[in-house]
Amino acid sequence: MKGKTKISIIVLALFFLLAGCGKEEIPIEDFVQSNPATAAINNIMKSDTGYYYSAAYGKNLSLHYDDVESGQNIYLCSKPECRHDGDVFCTATSSKYEINSTYFYGGSLYLDVVEATETELLYKLLRVSADGSELTELVTYLMLNNDSVVIASQPMMIHRGVAVLPYRLGSIGNADEGVTGTYFYNLVTGELTALPELEYGARSNGRERFIGHGDYIYFNTQMNRKNTLSRYCLTDGTVEELELLNTYVGIYEVMDEDTVYYYYSGETLFEYKISTKETIPHEEAFLKRNMTYFDADDMELLFPDLEITDGLTYGMETIDRYKCQDMMTDGTYLYVAETVDFHNVNMLLPGMVVDAEEMIAGYVHVLDRELTEIAKVPINIKGLADYYENFSIKILDNTVYLQTVNTVYGCPLQDFLAGEPVFTTVYDHVIEINPGTVWQWQ
Repeated sequence: MKGKTKISIIVLALFFLLAGCGKEEIPIEDFVQSNPATAAINNIMKSDTGYYYSAAYGKNLSLHYDDVESGQNIYLCSKPECRHDGDVFCTATSSKYEINSTYFYGGSLYLDVVEATETELLYKLLRVSADGSELTELVTYLMLNNDSVVIASQPMMIHRGVAVLPYRLGSIGNADEGVTGTYFYNLVTGELTALPELEYGARSNGRERFIGHGDYIYFNTQMNRKNTLSRYCLTDGTVEELELLNTYVGIYEVMDEDTVYYYYSGETLFEYKISTKETIPHEEAFLKRNMTYFDADDMELLFPDLEITDGLTYGMETIDRYKCQDMMTDGTYLYVAETVDFHNVNMLLPGMVVDAEEMIAGYVHVLDRELTEIAKVPINIKGLADYYENFSIKILDNTVYLQTVNTVYGCPLQDFLAGEPVFTTVYDHVIEINPGTVWQWQ
């Protein structure tokens, strides 16, 4: 039954360690879906003064900070005489933890990690201070027998003081099937809650694509190839399923408190009003106009009944629709991606690009609030200095970032909106993103 229901949220006993006796002041900030931290494995996260990054996905900690003004690149550890060699007391390189994902929130770095003991796998949320002086274990949200299960940890996100920790569990003998679940950890109160686990397999991905907006955390659920859009209320713990069309394919964006845009399998953009449950089609949103040119000889063959003038070139406009690969918003514009992703790492091999000669990986269509296209932007990866096969695209603080395996490129948002972005290097330290691991869960 659709609508707002109180589901069986499980409130768990906590296994958390908090530094000090008093409560810490945790900034309550809104989720920024365009933060580069949610886009790529081994994320680079921008702060006011520089960049934080983790240099080893699926390995022991290797946390770094790059100061833009001084150009200094250091390990994120302020302990005197520390050798940053994997000692468990080193904030930046402790061999005690294997890192899954990172997130920069409220002036601190948050880490989703696993600690392996002789008999158990302990999945934990850590917080590292911005100056590297302190590493705190906030919560152990999963304890598993390391002989019987395998886990795929999805990237976490944080919204209004609540960390979302999704996971998938399978067996050693069959990792392609199992269960998927979601934990919510309140950074202020220390409360850990969980949504009921769901089965996953070839036809079911479970919950994914988490977006925070207002008092809600939205997410898509895929079960038996059917997608539904729901939202978890941060104030009362209820889960509400939104009444979208049955052909909703799992691509959506939250534009404001009352408006959700979603992609329909018929290549149409739909607008859903939460307050009235009204669905509004926008069939004109994904129109693509192409011009094809013919000389006089071709025109005489194609259109023998027309009067053709020798020496002239004739143009013919055709209108079709492009396929929406992904979408996102910065609160002002809706960005619709054609053949490239915002929420996933893009994997492109030679021959897979839209225009191999110009190295155009795809296009981003920029729509205003009236869904009028104001720009069609080519994502040109020609001349990028490293592995163009894996890259992510994000928009943050009026800058469009294109992150490759070893380098972060950027261009001003105003240049991007003009339709001809020129990406220049903003960060080029080697960050060792694993090019063989390009999947993303979201």
